[in-house]
Amino acid sequence: MSANHPLTWVVGVLIIILALLGSLVVINNAREASAATNVSIYRQLTRRITSDGAPVLGNPNAPFTLVEFVDFACPHCAANRDTIQRFITDFVRPGQARYELRLLAGLDPASSPLAAQAALCAGEQNAFWEMTDALFEAQTTYGRTAFSQAHITQIASALNLNVSDLTSCLNNTTRYSETIQNNVDLALSLGIGSLPALQVRQGTGRPEWITLDGRTLTGLTRYQDLAQAFTDLLAARQ
Repeated sequence: MSANHPLTWVVGVLIIILALLGSLVVINNAREASAATNVSIYRQLTRRITSDGAPVLGNPNAPFTLVEFVDFACPHCAANRDTIQRFITDFVRPGQARYELRLLAGLDPASSPLAAQAALCAGEQNAFWEMTDALFEAQTTYGRTAFSQAHITQIASALNLNVSDLTSCLNNTTRYSETIQNNVDLALSLGIGSLPALQVRQGTGRPEWITLDGRTLTGLTRYQDLAQAFTDLLAARQ
């Protein structure tokens, strides 16, 4: 009978460790590439906050605003980011529309409020949109367990934010409670019952449901449908 040689065992362990380290490098490089792409989407776009606390991206004089209601614990909201980012590239960047994001925080009492506050706190460092994408990416990878303060701190560090300032903001649990409640009140008044919810605001008017060929666009939305709906809205103004 033969026994495993100790050296063989050590070599096997080293091979596994090296493989894991290689995988981590690949994952980290992919995330850095993703972060760089997201930063380029928002580069040089106007960032502002509505009077009731909602972040808005794009030309203040654009005729229409895409208003989206989301919760960071909502998987469909995370899945909808590809549609939203394409909309930003094709409509917000050319100045034809704005994008307004309304954060809700009721799906998971343990994670939703902290994630929403993290994004709004990052906004104090002009990084709301970057933090939003990073949080949704984390949710896609790790689920709701991604939204611990330790993980959020790691994300903030990766985005080159002042972690101390962000942590101080997160520790003030009521800092953005009024902003989030404003979003809840607006969602209820609009009859929103599922997420993500997409609406359109014309000028400074009240948001309304987006329709295409007689049907309402909401929930997980195909980009082609959203683009056609806004193309039709823009054409109707001419």
